[in-house]
Amino acid sequence: MPTESEGFTLKDYVLYFATVFLLLLLYLYVGDFGNLFEPVSNATEQIQFIYRVTYFAAGVIFSLFVGALIYFTLRFWDRGAKDGRSS
Repeated sequence: MPTESEGFTLKDYVLYFATVFLLLLLYLYVGDFGNLFEPVSNATEQIQFIYRVTYFAAGVIFSLFVGALIYFTLRFWDRGAKDGRSS
């Protein structure tokens, strides 16, 4: 396991982006990929477009933030291997 002073390895980047990608897919699936309604007029087509852009942007931000939160919590979790006392 790498120490904190070594920085991030390729494995760290792959695990982080996999976490973000899976969260984004979950977010999109739960929200039906931003399909709120079927447009029936020109105005509702424009509203749907703006809604979907906002929905996807919020999904990306959500995935990056929550993915980082989950990843860093698991990576830097003190599992009790050392108790901090000198022997």
